[in-house]
Amino acid sequence: MCSDSPPQGLELSDGRRFSKETGRTMETINVIRGRLTSPTTVELYEPAPPQAHDAEVWLRVRQSVVQPTGNDVFDFLRKLPPGNLTKDELDTHIRAERDEWEGR
Repeated sequence: MCSDSPPQGLELSDGRRFSKETGRTMETINVIRGRLTSPTTVELYEPAPPQAHDAEVWLRVRQSVVQPTGNDVFDFLRKLPPGNLTKDELDTHIRAERDEWEGR
């Protein structure tokens, strides 16, 4: 280890840590999601850290995410036709279902 190295275990001002094992600074890895806008361009969904000047990109292709349609579950429920059970009948049905769960 060279004499101008910082003390082992010290956190440096840019957020890197000095490794006791190697005597060198350890890399910081930031996972930032984004999307490819062209074969050579990545658009990040959040900003990179300020100290990131030169970066190495590892591309992990994710499954396509289904975009929400803007409808939520409550809109769907409001559109359902009204049922024909009374409150007491619903309570009896729910109680019977819960009784079946007791053994599990």
